[in-house]
Amino acid sequence: MEAISSASVSFLFVMIKHLTHKYFLSPYLCLLYIGLFSLIILFVGFIIFYLIADKNLDNFICNFEGESLTSIIYYKFAI
Repeated sequence: MEAISSASVSFLFVMIKHLTHKYFLSPYLCLLYIGLFSLIILFVGFIIFYLIADKNLDNFICNFEGESLTSIIYYKFAI
């Protein structure tokens, strides 16, 4: 599993270098896009997991009752 992780990170660095040299994009802009897409994929996967594991949307929603939106966002970023 560690070999797959190392290979994917190496591929990511090569793609960022290619984008910065060929298309003159900022490396920080590339990393921003990667982070945003990863966050979206994380949230979608989290929701799908909860829907499959609980098989009931009410259980998913009742976990966050009484919480403010900012506390839910802080909680998700902490994971």
